[in-house]
Order: sequence, then C-alpha cells, then structure tokens
Amino acid sequence: MDTTTGRYVHFTPEERPFVARVEDWLDAACRNRPVCTPFLDPRQAFILQSLAAHRGVKVFFHGGYPEAERRRAWMSLWHPGSLTADDFNIVLLQAEPVGHGSSAIEHRHFLGSLLHTGIKRDKIGDLWLLPPDRRVAQVVVAKEVVDYLTLHWTKVHHFSLRVEALSWSELIPPQPEMEQFTATLSSLRLDAFVAEVCRLSRAKAAQLVKEQAVKVNWKVEDDPACPLQPGDLVAIRKYGRFRLLAIVGESRKGRLRVEVGKTV
Repeated sequence: MDTTTGRYVHFTPEERPFVARVEDWLDAACRNRPVCTPFLDPRQAFILQSLAAHRGVKVFFHGGYPEAERRRAWMSLWHPGSLTADDFNIVLLQAEPVGHGSSAIEHRHFLGSLLHTGIKRDKIGDLWLLPPDRRVAQVVVAKEVVDYLTLHWTKVHHFSLRVEALSWSELIPPQPEMEQFTATLSSLRLDAFVAEVCRLSRAKAAQLVKEQAVKVNWKVEDDPACPLQPGDLVAIRKYGRFRLLAIVGESRKGRLRVEVGKTV
C-alpha cells in the first residue's frame, strides 16, 4: 500500500473524493506552484492541514475576518510573507432587500437565493445578517463570481435585492447568537441528543443519523450510538446547529441534565 492509499483509511468513504482533490492540490504545491483552494468548511480545512503536514506544504487560511468559519486556503512550499484578502481572491458583498414588508427574511432565505443563482457552495464563504433588524446580509465570496452575482443575485424571499461589493473596512463582523436551554438525556448517545433537541422519537432520530443527515464537529456521522462530549457541535439537516455546552447534573430518575446552545 502506498502512503497516499494508507492515509485514506483515516477518512470516511464520503470524504475520499475530497481527499483525492487535496492530493492534487498538494502535488501542484510540491511542484512549486502555489494553490488557492475554494472555500473549505472546518472539517475540510482539518483534512487539508493533516495531509499537507505529511508533504511539508505550508497552509494559510483567510475567510475575510479572524473568526470566519468557511475559509480559502493558500498552499506553497515556502512562506509567502504577509498575505491579504487579495491574495486569497475573496471579496465582501452586501445584499440589501429593496422596500419594506412584514415578511421575515432569515439566513436561509439569503443563502438559498444565493445558491439558486447556480453558484457552487465552495465559491461562498460565511454569510451573516446585520443588526439591528437582520434584514441586510454580508457575505464573503470568491472574486471570480462577483460580477456574476451582482447581475444575477436579484431577489431574496419576496423582495428585490441590491447587491454591491464593499471594502474590507466596511465589514461588520457577525455576532453569534445562541439560544440556551436545559435538556434531559437518557445517555450521551447521538440519537438520544438528536431526539431531544429536535423533539423526535428515538427511532426517527436514529434514522436521521443513518441517512447521514447529521454532522458532529463538521464530520458526517452515521452511527446513532456515537458518544458526545461537552463542546461538540451537532448540525442536523433542516433542524439547525446545536452545541452540547455542559453536563450540569442528573435527575432523580437518572437522566442526564445538559445545557444546550442552538445557533439562531
């Protein structure tokens, strides 16, 4: 078994096409051709860093602001010095609905309308809504799609949309909002957690996990018995993101009392 094949065993079958893509990027970097990747989620960034370390390739990330979740990577055999957003070919856009109405516009509406233009997800970084009314969005995108989006991203929900490129000095960093609540679990199994936070039967929760609709710390998890621990982030398709914050005690019936945060 060659070293590349051996490294594949550390990743799920679903991740292997991405691993192969990373190997191609690393091959280019090792031929002294710096590479700028598409936007990566934290799990993909972890995979990239893990494989790059085996090849002696340096990796740098930028997503527009320090706490960015989705970031592009820049790879080379040498340290390039100070890198800016321009080196990563990323641009800040602002999208503002035209007119006023009673319909609420949520994050999913902006992201859905953005993807509806035909732009691939890996061309889009973080997207967030601005206070106080959360009706204006800022989003980091790949430079190569800016002209296309300013022409074709024209609607969100029931509203026309005005889209413009901003300077980085105009970026208003997102302020993560989290609803915290206490839940009781029979155990720290993934299916027990999903059932409780989504108000589903244990069987339905287990089915969601088996259907690969659940990620734990950005990795698809298909084992309902997967144990969770404080700090774990659980993303459930169509239900949202939940973080197991802490175990705070035990009920009289022996159930675990836990603090959970839901991203809003």
